[in-house]
Amino acid sequence: MYRVTYEQGNGYHCSCCRNTYTGTEDFDTEKDVIDYLVDKLHAKKNPSKHGDEDDWDLEEVREIKDEDLTDKFYELANEIALNKNTIKARKLKLEQIKNKLTEDEKC
Repeated sequence: MYRVTYEQGNGYHCSCCRNTYTGTEDFDTEKDVIDYLVDKLHAKKNPSKHGDEDDWDLEEVREIKDEDLTDKFYELANEIALNKNTIKARKLKLEQIKNKLTEDEKC
């Protein structure tokens, strides 16, 4: 099982109105994690009428079994958290990691 930890804001960026909270989502498979991250990055790039869906930042991706960041997701979490490239570049990176994970499973 995998846990995605994120920070969600309310869409305001001034100090008097700004509110954020940390949330988590749990997933059974690596594919579910990648699909979720791609969807969130798409929402961040294409904000909805609610205005706060794009106010989302990834904190970490953790494999729950041992509460340590796994090697296969450590790079992914850092890349998404720090990289300010376009959604297309991020999606390509996620696809590359997904393909690598699929190849690793075959071994």
